[in-house]
Amino acid sequence: MEKYIKDYLLKYGQVQMPEFGIFEVTYKSSYIHPILHTFSVPGKYIVFSENKSQDGDFVSFVSKKEKITVAEAKKRIEMWTYEVWKTIKEEKRQFEVSTLGSFFLNAMEKIEFAAVLDADISPDSFGLEEFKANLPISSFQIVEAEKIEEAGETDLQPKKKGKRVGLWIFLITLLLGGVFVGTVYFVLPDSFAEYKNKGLELFGDAMGKFTKSDANNTNSEFIEEVAIIEAPPIESDTVEIVVPSSQTQMQLTDSFCSEYNYYVIIGSFRESANADKFLKEKQANYSNAVNLGLGKSGYYMVGIGPYSQFEAESKQLEIPNAWIFKK
Repeated sequence: MEKYIKDYLLKYGQVQMPEFGIFEVTYKSSYIHPILHTFSVPGKYIVFSENKSQDGDFVSFVSKKEKITVAEAKKRIEMWTYEVWKTIKEEKRQFEVSTLGSFFLNAMEKIEFAAVLDADISPDSFGLEEFKANLPISSFQIVEAEKIEEAGETDLQPKKKGKRVGLWIFLITLLLGGVFVGTVYFVLPDSFAEYKNKGLELFGDAMGKFTKSDANNTNSEFIEEVAIIEAPPIESDTVEIVVPSSQTQMQLTDSFCSEYNYYVIIGSFRESANADKFLKEKQANYSNAVNLGLGKSGYYMVGIGPYSQFEAESKQLEIPNAWIFKK
């Protein structure tokens, strides 16, 4: 059926599919997408619009090509349109129409057609591809980057040297201390044993004082807690326990969740398979990477989140060409 649609468009420039819609060849100039920053290629594209009218011209065209009756040709067209609706509505997938484009459901559950350049429909544009432009870097950002780089070259080296010198001093001191203790142990074993016993006694006395002080502090805290507990008795015979209602709890939960409904979009794709592949690659760097599905622009969005608005804006600054999407 896709071949007949393309042949009919090349011959007449418009196809009326009974009880479905109209395909029409239209020239589109190049434009820049305001969000995705992509440059589209100028050329002849296929535009689709829903239309339930009855037109037998295309049915007759299919009947002659297939050498079948008009009723059989109409039946085949109805089966094709049913397959389109089943794929995009029930299976939630795009329906490819040969090299002309693909059908999908937008966020409003309306059918849309994403056209692509075809070598036969638009031969003048064949070979050109859509591309994405990087955002321009301001002179202020360049100056700041140079300052950071210079600071890194001048300031970090002395710090590394200082750390190395301190490490060597510690190792040498530790080594000399070990040599001194070993010398005393072999030359004056009696004096070594005496100093060892005195050291253990001093350590034991210090630990005893520390334990006693800690116990006194614990007792004072316990006395304070007891004093706090000994409050005047409640005069009423009953105690009223106030429990938040389920409606109040739901309102609090909804309020909390509504704050974290911002996503930072790091990639968008025309094909769902490409979005899934990109998601798997980015999950190694972002544990909260998700596929947000098909957006209003007709692209599958891959983002990270959810975040609050402030967190999303901060995260966006860390990722080049990222943008914020509120769900």
